[in-house]
Amino acid sequence: MSLSLVRHFMSESVKTITPDTTIEFAARRMYQRRISCLVVCEQDTPVGIVTERDMTRAYAYEREKGSDRTVSDIMSSTLTTLSVEASCAEALALLKKHEIRRCVLVDGNGELQGIITQTDLLRAHARDIKIQKQVLEDRVVERTKELEVLNHRLEHLSSIDPMLQIGNRRAMDAALNENQQQIGVENSYALALIDVDFFKAYNDYYGHLAGDQVLKELAVTITESIRGVDSVYRYGGEEFLIIFDDEALEDAAISAERIRKAVEALRREHLGSESKRFSVSIGVSAHSDPSENWETVLKRADKALYLAKGNGKNRTEVCALKIHEGATEEPTLPSRIG
Repeated sequence: MSLSLVRHFMSESVKTITPDTTIEFAARRMYQRRISCLVVCEQDTPVGIVTERDMTRAYAYEREKGSDRTVSDIMSSTLTTLSVEASCAEALALLKKHEIRRCVLVDGNGELQGIITQTDLLRAHARDIKIQKQVLEDRVVERTKELEVLNHRLEHLSSIDPMLQIGNRRAMDAALNENQQQIGVENSYALALIDVDFFKAYNDYYGHLAGDQVLKELAVTITESIRGVDSVYRYGGEEFLIIFDDEALEDAAISAERIRKAVEALRREHLGSESKRFSVSIGVSAHSDPSENWETVLKRADKALYLAKGNGKNRTEVCALKIHEGATEEPTLPSRIG
């Protein structure tokens, strides 16, 4: 039972009589009004209560002995009252303690305000259960939403490189698998592997903290240089991978070259490199055969990157797969782009 007040569940239309009311009149009134009790009052102050049980006993006595007794002779004078501001829990405890089915409610001056019965308290209890059920259901909904948000955040965190704030290898694999599944006649993708030139020398000369900082700057530069439909991931160490969504090899090579030039335009000093400037090398490949998987496309991008590094660094190379009359040839490595 909750702390709901009895005033919200009590019967306010209480029928009252005075102590000098005859039993016959009281019985007739109870019968006509279809009520189970009458509160006996003196100037609005309850002094007793007459119930159906009291009336039954009175009639049995009248039949035996005959008398003109009044309700004051049969009423329960040891009246149990309760403040109208009391809680339903207090009312229930009082009924149980005195083993009664109803309780008269009074205000601070002791004047009658109403009556509360076991039925009223059961109604209050049922309402409280309904409210508590709704509260629990609302709490479950709220907790479920919070859990969904936390799971989404966890999923996001598990897919993001904590330092560079771009996709990690886990996210990269998922994106590549999704791209592979969407391959169709009008849908393709290209990959670009980016590697920082002379990065070990940069760390040795400027320190690892400076190396971390330059990788963060590079991640921002790459992200700002690609389209919204494209995505960038940390492939490992100082290597990055870009997925160019629905882009042919030639267009991907142009996009990759734009990134290389954007990095070059930073004009960041790198005294550990041959050019004394910070730069990257890029290898590009594209999905060109419906039967091949993304691992194969990635291997070609890696070959192109290897060529870019071997040809002097700070350059973009592409690796294309040529198909002649159904026979697949080894990938060719064209000369420098741009």
